[in-house]
Amino acid sequence: MAKKIYRCAFYRRVSTEEQAEVMEGSLKNQLQRLNQFMESKKVFPREDEEWIYVDDYCDEGISAKDEKRPQYQRIKTDIENNKINTVLFTDLSRISRNVLHFLELTRFFKENNTDFICINHPEFSTATPYGTILLTIFVALMQFERELGADRAKNGSLDRAERGLWGGGQILGYDLIEKQHGYLKINTEEAKIVRYVFQQYLKVQSSYQVAILCNQRGYKTKCFTSRRKKLCGGNEFAYSTVRQILANPTYIAKKQFTKNGEIKNVKTTCWDPIIDLDTFNEAQRLLKANARSNSKNTGKTNKYKFLLGDLIRCNHCDSPLTHSCTRKDGVYHPYYRHRRGHTKEGCPIAGNIPAERLDEVVLSRLSQYLNKTDNALLLRHEVDKRNKNVPDDIKQVQDDIEEMQRLLRRSRQDHTNILNSLKESPKAIDETTREVMQKLSDDIKTYEAQLNDKKDELKNLQAQNSTDAKVEVILKDKKKGIKNLSTLSQKEIIHSLIARVALNKDTIILDTQRGVDLAGIIKKREGWTSNPYSYLDVEWVDEDFGV
Repeated sequence: MAKKIYRCAFYRRVSTEEQAEVMEGSLKNQLQRLNQFMESKKVFPREDEEWIYVDDYCDEGISAKDEKRPQYQRIKTDIENNKINTVLFTDLSRISRNVLHFLELTRFFKENNTDFICINHPEFSTATPYGTILLTIFVALMQFERELGADRAKNGSLDRAERGLWGGGQILGYDLIEKQHGYLKINTEEAKIVRYVFQQYLKVQSSYQVAILCNQRGYKTKCFTSRRKKLCGGNEFAYSTVRQILANPTYIAKKQFTKNGEIKNVKTTCWDPIIDLDTFNEAQRLLKANARSNSKNTGKTNKYKFLLGDLIRCNHCDSPLTHSCTRKDGVYHPYYRHRRGHTKEGCPIAGNIPAERLDEVVLSRLSQYLNKTDNALLLRHEVDKRNKNVPDDIKQVQDDIEEMQRLLRRSRQDHTNILNSLKESPKAIDETTREVMQKLSDDIKTYEAQLNDKKDELKNLQAQNSTDAKVEVILKDKKKGIKNLSTLSQKEIIHSLIARVALNKDTIILDTQRGVDLAGIIKKREGWTSNPYSYLDVEWVDEDFGV
């Protein structure tokens, strides 16, 4: 009688990396039991069988819920190549926990005349119909148990989230409280970074630019040691890092979670907020606005700085206008326009108002206004307003100076500590210590230079960058006027002097902060049939113009 030759493969698997790293753990125990099974076949041989060991296939730290396992795929390839015809494993859970995958595997074994043997449960075999159905039922029960456990874990997580407990791992700005699971405490140093991200985004309105500014300051992402004792985080800031911080409601003490496909935010008392609600809401508004402006239709909107943003309004529709760009012959043209769905029937205002022309018209009128206004009264008004609220740019430079001073103190202290330790135990300086000291020396020089630059910048800002100083420059030199200032300065002047720009059928009204209306009549050109707002030929009239 011809012998049946079993060309055997061992298949071993553990689910987690922790199990894989334990020297005397599951993987080694599985190998020992598989070797014992092979030895038993040699000790008590049968005349019609021959058992040959071929190879060992081991997947470390991989779940059995699917087939995306390198060694599992390799074993199937070797079966197809007739290298092996028998697979040995210690337990069914090692090879599959999914009924569908298991049935497909059973069919695959049958098509390739391959047997598999579970040495802990010899009755589970594909050699007989009884064994096949028993295996199918058993694997179904294993899948049910796994799904039931996952469902319990999911419901438990949702229950904790609805109570406002934290369950999302490490987060920049907070530390976990070990003895109070679900509670966070503010990390003072990291909270400064979070506040800096929000402040800078409201100022520059660019996630890319904020990431650059954070990296220039030497800020890093959250650095922590995982439960598996691995050092994680501590990376440079990127666009995605900034976006995740800005959109995270955790910083206003809210727990966000998804239930039944709906995103919910629950106010919590398990940690304190780092960012105030107004700042967070303004950041969300800018994120949405930037998302719209980055679409293919309005991707070049931010190329032009709209000077009348948030000021311009259609009186007929009683609605504020927004801004956008259209593309013609490869050139982008900026426009002010009605918000979608806010245009009332019969509105006399053009659909697209040329932004450059309207900004020019308003700037021209403001120059005349400043030249004729009581200088002392205007300057006093601007000085009073500035004294109530320190300008954001000055405050930001002051924060930068404070941060540079902190970094400089820390680097100097580290350098001094190393020198003192060398004095206490004199010995030759090794290469690593030399490199550390050189880096500290370079950092000290860099921080000193940056600190001096920031101090000079602060002096210039305090002397020239305040609104009243710019107004004073305009008043003293009437030839230059507001038109020759930078775009940023023009925008600051406009928003400090104008409360609203109201558009009517035939007039433009500038409502000043002092309660004076500046009015202009929109002239119609003979022979032109297009809307007068398309070319904006304005004749300004007396300030007491009746509306």
